[in-house]
Order: sequence, then structure tokens, then C-alpha cells
Amino acid sequence: MSLTPNESPPIYLQIAEKIQQDIHEGALSAGSRLPPERKLAIQLGVSIGTLRKSLAWLADRGWLQRRQGSGNYINTRPDPENRFTFFRLERIETVGTPTARTIALDLIQNPTDVPYFDGVARAHRLRRLRLLDDVPAVIEEIWLDATRLPEFDPDAFDGALYHYYQSTYGLRISRAEDSVSLATPPSWSAAHFPLSSDQNCGYVERRAWAKDPAPVEFSRSWFDTKVARYVVRQQ
Repeated sequence: MSLTPNESPPIYLQIAEKIQQDIHEGALSAGSRLPPERKLAIQLGVSIGTLRKSLAWLADRGWLQRRQGSGNYINTRPDPENRFTFFRLERIETVGTPTARTIALDLIQNPTDVPYFDGVARAHRLRRLRLLDDVPAVIEEIWLDATRLPEFDPDAFDGALYHYYQSTYGLRISRAEDSVSLATPPSWSAAHFPLSSDQNCGYVERRAWAKDPAPVEFSRSWFDTKVARYVVRQQ
């Protein structure tokens, strides 16, 4: 494997992406065990700390199972959880581990402020702050069709929303369409987000689908471009 220390992405992420590629191509089969960490670090020419950061990144996203005292195994499920597969915002310096803090959750009757939700009688509106490595980076407003998810508890999961949909309701998000531009943060974010409502920031509108032709989710995300960037990587 050839690593490029002077280029982006960082080394640990290059390693993680190479392992993902090997899984996709069948070079690493489901259930197989990776070489011991020290041996693998020597093979890759990196420190054990860098390698462990790569393995932790893969485990967080469902690609690996890390068994104490046994080693690291390729996830045996044909469709790993991929808890943050659709989360496309990263810290400028590195990827960053995403977490979330709920600001408000409301059940809205006959929502009128939701594009693409024509005919939806009720919708959950979740407003939250996303952090990358505990650094405030993104303000989100997420609308969910309440006929598809009648009960919704933002305290029941650790920030990986799509994994929550699937594990709790069997609702698997199969695709998402993002529109990226610039905007100013909403007024309701002032107490939670470092940017004021008159400052430009990155802006993403998303529609997300399960199996049905109508989207099940619509979201707006405002991100601080001094902290985060929008990235899509093709596997």
C-alpha cells in the first residue's frame, strides 16, 4: 500500500479507505481476521497509534468488529451498520468523530415549511447541534415523516440517526440527495452555534429516501467553514 504523507486525506484515513476498498473488492472477506496490530503497523510503515486510529474509525462505522484479546475482524454482516455513511461533513484538519446535542424536538401538524413533504399530515422536527471531536461544527434541522416513524426519541441513540431508523423501525435509508450552497444560520441557533445570523456559512439541503418514491426525511444543515468541510468520497 502506498501512503502519501504530504497529501490529504490524513494517513490514518488513507489506511481506513484502503481497508474499505479491500472489503469491497473481496480481498478481505467477511469474518476474516486482520493481522495483529503491531505486525500490520510494520507492514504499512506507520505507528501503532496511527493504525489504531484507523481501526477505531472503521469500527465506529460498522466495518470492523474489535474483540478484546482476539483481534480485529471484518464485519460478518453483508450490510454493516455504516452508522455515519451519509454524514459528509469533516473537520478541516482531520475527519473528526461526530456527536450530537438535541436542541428541540417538536411534532408539527400539517407542516407547511417542509419542501417535498406535500400531503404529510404530521412531521417530527428535530433541531440539534453536531460536534466533530467535541468542536461545534453544524446546526441541523431535520424533518421526519411521523406516519413512518410514529414515535421518536432523540435520547435513545448516540447521534447516528440513520442507524436508529434502521435498528428501531426497520427503515433503511437507501439514498440521499444533497444540495450545497451558502446561507446564514437560522435565528434559533444563536444560543448554540458560534456564528451569528448575519454571517455566511456552508449550507446543505438534503432529501433522503427509503424504498418509497416519496422522501422520508428532509434536512437543513448550516456548517462553520472554518471548522468543517463537505466531503463525498467514492468507494
